[in-house]
Amino acid sequence: SITVTAEDLYNNVATSYLGTAHFTKTDAGAGSAVPADYTFVAGDAGVHTFANAFTLVTPGSRTITATDTVTGTITGTSANITVSAGAATHFVVAAPSTANAGTAFSVTVTAYDQYNNVAAGYLGTAHFTTTDPGAVTLPANYTFGAGDAGVHTFTNLFKLVTSGVQTITATDTVTGSITGTSAGTTVSPGVATHFVVSGPPTATAGTAFTVTVAAEDQYNNVATGYLGTAHFTKTDAGAGSAVPANYTFVAGDAGVHIFVNASTLVTAGAQTVTATDTVTGSITGTTGNITVSPLAATHFVVTPPGAATAGTAFSVTVTAEDQYNNVATSYLGTAHFTTTDLGAVTLPANYTFVAGDAGVHVFSSAFTLVTSGNRTITATDTVTGSITGTSGTIVVSAGVATHFVVSAPATVVHANSFTVTVTAEDQYNNVATGYRGTVKYTSTDGTFTKPANHTFSAADNGVHTFSNAFQLGNAGTWTITVTDTVTSAITGTSANIVAS
Repeated sequence: SITVTAEDLYNNVATSYLGTAHFTKTDAGAGSAVPADYTFVAGDAGVHTFANAFTLVTPGSRTITATDTVTGTITGTSANITVSAGAATHFVVAAPSTANAGTAFSVTVTAYDQYNNVAAGYLGTAHFTTTDPGAVTLPANYTFGAGDAGVHTFTNLFKLVTSGVQTITATDTVTGSITGTSAGTTVSPGVATHFVVSGPPTATAGTAFTVTVAAEDQYNNVATGYLGTAHFTKTDAGAGSAVPANYTFVAGDAGVHIFVNASTLVTAGAQTVTATDTVTGSITGTTGNITVSPLAATHFVVTPPGAATAGTAFSVTVTAEDQYNNVATSYLGTAHFTTTDLGAVTLPANYTFVAGDAGVHVFSSAFTLVTSGNRTITATDTVTGSITGTSGTIVVSAGVATHFVVSAPATVVHANSFTVTVTAEDQYNNVATGYRGTVKYTSTDGTFTKPANHTFSAADNGVHTFSNAFQLGNAGTWTITVTDTVTSAITGTSANIVAS
C-alpha cells in the first residue's frame, strides 16, 4: 500500500485538492504494477491510501512517482523501496555448450523466484540427473548455504560420457517443482580405444559378405577423429577365405567404414573376423560368430580302416563334401560302391542319403575284401558321376591258413634230388604269412625220400622252399602231399610229377 498526500508549498495538506494522480515506477519488470489514474474527491481531504495497489518485482531500490495529469509540477516520488526476491520457484542450470567425453567440467546452479530474481535466501537441497545414460559422474546432493546466496558453482564435478547433445537437471529434493535443466551440452567422443566389428550372423561358404568397422572410445562412442589403419584376420584358414586389405581411415569415414562384400569365409561352422590397428594393437575388435553354411556336394570322402583281414567285415564312413571340404549336410543323393579288389568281395548296395545323415553315413561292418595287398574303395553318386571319392589304401592281410599249395617240377629223374616249394594259403588263396605250423610229407611213390618235418617261422612268411630235399625212388607218375601235423585239414597235394 502507498499513501499519496497533496501538499501546498508550505507542506500543508491541500485538503481541497481534487486533481487526478498518475503513477509511474522505476521497476520495469514483468509483473510490476501501479494503480490506474485516480481523481481525488472531497472526502479524501487531500490524502488517499491505495491499499495493496502496488507491486514491485525487481530486487533492489525502487521508487513510485505520482504526478497530476494536468499540472505536471504537482508531483512526488517515494523514498527508496528495497525490493527483496521471493522464494525460489525454479533453478537455472548453466553448463558449457561443449564437453569431451570423460572430461570433468563445471556447472553453476542458480535458484530463482517466479520473477527470475536470484532467490538469495534459498537453502534447499539440489539433486542432479542427466540425459546421458552412460557411466557419468554427477555431484552428490547439495544443500545450499547462506553464503551461496542462491548461487553455487560445482567446479569440475560433472563428467558426461555419451557423445551427442546431453542436458543436466537440478531438482529440489523436497519441492520437485523447483527444478531446472541446462541447455544442451554437445559431448565429443574421446580417442579410439577399440573397434566394433559387425558382420552378418550367417554366411554361405565362398560367398562374399559385408563387414562394418567402427572405431570407438572407452565409452563406446564412435571416435569420429580416428585416422589409423586397420588390419584384418579371420579364424577361417581355408583356401579361398579372404578379408579386406589394410585400410587407413579418412576424415570422411568419421570413425566408421563399411567394407562391402570384401570378406569371404569357406569353412563351415562358427567363424569370426577381427580388425586390429596396425600401430596400437589394443585397438581391436572381433565380430560375433558368423555361422558359415556349406555348399552343395562336389565329392565324397571315403574313410575305411587302414588295415583289414581278408574275409572279415569292416566299417566305412562316407562323407559328402562341398568344394571347400565342408560336410554337405543337405546331400540326399545315392552312392554306389566299387573296389580295386577283384576277388569275391562284399560291398553294400546303393545307398540314398537321408536328411538325418546330414551328409555323413557310416556303413557298419558292410564291407569285406578278400585279396591281400593294398586295396581301395570308391563311392560314386549314381546321377552325378563327378561326385565321387576313393579311400586311402587299405592293407588287406591274409586270414589263417586253410590249405597248402605244393609246387614241384613237372618232370624229374628218379633217384635224383629236386626242389619243392610249400605255400600256406587262406581260404581266399592269399599267402598266409602268419602261418607257424609244422608240416609232414607223403607221396604216392612209396619209396620217395623226404626232408624232416618243418615248422614254419616268421622268416618263411608263409612260404618255404625245400631245396633238393625230395627224391622219387621209382619211375612213373607221382604226387607229393604236405599236411599240417596238428590240423590235418590244412593240406595240399602237388600236380603230377613224371619220374623218368
